[in-house]
Amino acid sequence: MNSSQRRKAKREHPYRISLFINSNEMYYAFDARVVAAKKWCKKKCTGSYDVDVKTANAVFKFANEKDAIIFGLKVL
Repeated sequence: MNSSQRRKAKREHPYRISLFINSNEMYYAFDARVVAAKKWCKKKCTGSYDVDVKTANAVFKFANEKDAIIFGLKVL
């Protein structure tokens, strides 16, 4: 991905919410939380969204501020 593509991605999904693994949480419990959050996004989001999942965190990016706020209240 070059710099032009990164800038475009930031413009398309400016609202971000990160989920981190808790210190006493097992990896499979974190994975279950991420899967549940993805299902919620697929069902409830009105705009576009993107998910970047890494080992210890997941970043959910939203095009609409409304979706990001509701997601944050629901999942965090």
